[in-house]
Amino acid sequence: MSVEKANAGLGAGGWGALTKCAARLGASVRAELRQLPVSRKFAPAPSPQPRLFFWVLLTALSLFTVTHAQAQSGRIQVEVLVFAYNNPETGSALAPGDSEPNYSGMLLGDGGALYSSLPPEALKLGGANGALARHARTRALVHVGWQQDAGSTRAVRLRGRESIRSSDPERGTLATELPELDGDISLRFGRGVEAHVDALLRVATRDSAGRPAGEQRFRLNSKRIMSYGELHYLDHPALGVIVRVDQVEAETPAEAQALQ
Repeated sequence: MSVEKANAGLGAGGWGALTKCAARLGASVRAELRQLPVSRKFAPAPSPQPRLFFWVLLTALSLFTVTHAQAQSGRIQVEVLVFAYNNPETGSALAPGDSEPNYSGMLLGDGGALYSSLPPEALKLGGANGALARHARTRALVHVGWQQDAGSTRAVRLRGRESIRSSDPERGTLATELPELDGDISLRFGRGVEAHVDALLRVATRDSAGRPAGEQRFRLNSKRIMSYGELHYLDHPALGVIVRVDQVEAETPAEAQALQ
């Protein structure tokens, strides 16, 4: 697949959002991502710093391979990567009086045969997740993938493993322990796929003595229309979400027999 076709696959807002991400992370991310094994076929050409970050990230994802027209299985594969920027802009935080979002998506593993969680080795965004986890300005929070029946619209929970313990007298909470990241992703199907991501990031604040003194909350609530095979990046001053949805190809008779 050509670089031009890969670029087109980012969809509306993809280039601009990744350029913002590049500017925020700075030039040092290049060294981090260059350590990842990437195909020389898709190596980026020299370009200005923000675009260079974009191309290196693009190749690190190892997503853009040549595909051939094959029968579809009626299943789709979804992969989501969520990361946080360290030291987020305080001006983008929710006000203390803003209501708490109510997330009701299912945790992967609770959906039976309709939703099947993917093992880490089946995920395609592992290179990007590793680079973001190592970078000094970001933290990798969630990296999940699953297959589901095309057309199923049940929301899936995006809950991080880490939690924060804080008190917030203004909101009537004392010494509570809550997930650092919580949220839902839901898909709707039509001519394309509408991905709706609503995620809340909590950052504990401390007083001059280092004791918990409250929390800041940052909420990303965004919808994006995408086509199958497109990589989309949803941006926020405190966190970012990368989403990809693919159609699962049907097994050939020979492949089905080999699995028996």
